[in-house]
Amino acid sequence: MKNNYNLVYYGVKYWDWEDEANKEAAEFLGGQGAEDSAEWEVFRMEENRIKLCNVKLKSNPALIVSLTEEDQLRVQPRP
Repeated sequence: MKNNYNLVYYGVKYWDWEDEANKEAAEFLGGQGAEDSAEWEVFRMEENRIKLCNVKLKSNPALIVSLTEEDQLRVQPRP
């Protein structure tokens, strides 16, 4: 993805509207090389939490971020 300064980075995808995200998610994931878009879920997240996800990912495509059942962010190596 590209940030506001037109710099490429690896991070969490953000859409302004949930219906837009639901329409575009499968195509976006396919373009990112995700083999099975059904493994991914679109959900609402506050902007500051999205930024925290991106900080934890460190623009490193070898990492993934997920939420635990307790709603905590977890970063781990990509399987």
